[in-house]
Amino acid sequence: MQLYKSASYQQDVISEIKNQSEVFFYGKGFNDFSINDNIDDVVNKAPFNPDVIIQGHSWLSDDAASEIELYPQISLKKINIPKVIILNKEYVNLNSKIDYIKSNRFNLGFSHHHDVQNFSNMSNTKFYFWPFAYDDNIFNNKIDNKTIDFGFSGILQNLNKNTDQSDIRIKIMKKMFFTFYDVPLIKKKSYRSTEIFWNSIPRNSLGRYLSILLKKRRYLSNNEYAKMIKSSKIYLNTLSPLGLISPRFFECMSSRALVF
Repeated sequence: MQLYKSASYQQDVISEIKNQSEVFFYGKGFNDFSINDNIDDVVNKAPFNPDVIIQGHSWLSDDAASEIELYPQISLKKINIPKVIILNKEYVNLNSKIDYIKSNRFNLGFSHHHDVQNFSNMSNTKFYFWPFAYDDNIFNNKIDNKTIDFGFSGILQNLNKNTDQSDIRIKIMKKMFFTFYDVPLIKKKSYRSTEIFWNSIPRNSLGRYLSILLKKRRYLSNNEYAKMIKSSKIYLNTLSPLGLISPRFFECMSSRALVF
């Protein structure tokens, strides 16, 4: 998944499927991928006869400005093997994704969004709710010292017109910091003695550039992210786009970080 703009839950899903089943992974970044393959070529490359094809989170485009199918030559329309799709980021290209599901005649769908009946009705495909969770091998309370009083890392606010995400993260940041273009510059007097880990992504390109230039934001590896959660006493958790309860709620609870 390193070549995709993926979240950790996407990697967790394919890892868990591999734990429970015999799986042939196919896509950009995997050894057997070829831009010239059709669906028959893909199936023939598998070292076994597949019982089902699962189309994962990153196969369709989540860029509103691009075509939904990144690899249209790998058409699933004529394949007789049962097909399952994991619908992802329902706030981007939803109608195009639904049309894709209908035209390729999927047998089953999963979504991390709770309103799966709506997706079933729109696509004429039975959808099931796949709730988020966490990996308890990574997120646990096995840490000696919680050194962070208050923590947060992530996007301040998704501005996609369909997300309907609150600006509460921005309001909380401005309560604690003097800011400039969504960049936290210095803690306010009331919070000078509070150990705050704040690693936010501003809403606009100028803010994102400044945050990196001023070293107010950096990419966290999976290990750094997990250690930060486990080191936090209190962690900011607000609803994700479309009102989703994200994996971070459960990661914090498992790590004994108070969900704020």
